[in-house]
Amino acid sequence: MRVLLVVPRSVDSTYDFTNFNIGMAYISSCLKKAGHQVDVLDLNYYYAPIFNISIIQVLLKRKIMEFNPQAIATGGLSAIYDQISAIIESAKSIKPDLIRIIGGGCISSDPELIMENIPADFGVIGEGDETIIDLLNNIEKQAVDFQHVNGIIFRRGAELVKTNHRKPVDNLDTIPAPDYEGFDISKFLDRQTLTDQDIHPSNSPRVFEISASRSCPFKCTFCFHPMGDKYRKRSIDSVISEIDYLVNHHQVNYILLNDDLFASDKKWLLEFCTRIKAYGLKWQCQLRVDIVDEELILLLKNSGCIYIGYGLESASPRVLKSMRKKITVSQIENALELTLKHGLLIQGNFIFGDKAETIETMVETLDWWFKHRQYRINLSHLIPYPGTA
Repeated sequence: MRVLLVVPRSVDSTYDFTNFNIGMAYISSCLKKAGHQVDVLDLNYYYAPIFNISIIQVLLKRKIMEFNPQAIATGGLSAIYDQISAIIESAKSIKPDLIRIIGGGCISSDPELIMENIPADFGVIGEGDETIIDLLNNIEKQAVDFQHVNGIIFRRGAELVKTNHRKPVDNLDTIPAPDYEGFDISKFLDRQTLTDQDIHPSNSPRVFEISASRSCPFKCTFCFHPMGDKYRKRSIDSVISEIDYLVNHHQVNYILLNDDLFASDKKWLLEFCTRIKAYGLKWQCQLRVDIVDEELILLLKNSGCIYIGYGLESASPRVLKSMRKKITVSQIENALELTLKHGLLIQGNFIFGDKAETIETMVETLDWWFKHRQYRINLSHLIPYPGTA
């Protein structure tokens, strides 16, 4: 089948830095491996001072006329619901017989609600790598019912039918590498605007992100895992092979490890640091404060890591417990102190609004924040995403 993948816009300006949509790039590579024809419309590449549904309609109509797809797929988190809705609505008006599919956290978190409000034909719940192939195979066979396709929600007349859960992919190494060329990685890298000299001391940053794992083994109350609840890691050989390709084919010089949790296994992290060091790259990752010690920080720094994101969330023990963070304030202090001591940059947030939050706990966190301004911790509010506790 001819499938059009539409990447929703994630920037305010065409020249703002944006994250590469690695999830859709994985879907594209799986579709191509299964023999489907794929084209991509990335809304981040088009300039418009006001980016609204009329602009989406114009760009989508042009692409549909050019590629003549049989199916269109888009998706993302709940925060871009309006764009997902506009893409599907536009596709329906431009080509009524186009099969419309949505995926990502938005549909996975509350399938029935989203399908009741967006005129998609199918929703892919959870990981889509295997599900979309199964779904398209059945569409090509002109199946009259899709009850046996695990991991979807679909329309049966006026009824919404949610099928059985699809088991997550256990061995992530079996999934083909993301479709870099199909998503025009060269164009993406050439428009980089990450110029903060603290983050990347180069006049020509070539920043790219990869995913070394899926999901997270922890169950924080404010967090939703679109990839399911089972934490899985790729092999180090697989991750290093991807880095090698990016460096040698696209001159990437800065790696973002975009995992919810990059590593909880120190042995895995030790080998990774040893192997990535040979490339002379700068890189950054997300870690938990409870695995940090001085030996680990020195290891990370020596291998090229210059920036660590930590999940902090609060400096109130009562709120941390309510959030199921399973960390302590002393562990937060230890991790931040060691990270700053050895010259690595820190990213972290305190978010207010947990169900256990009171004026007293807010003051407790703010008091800690005022006394530790050197860490530059951001202050924000908790967002109650669908699908979270």
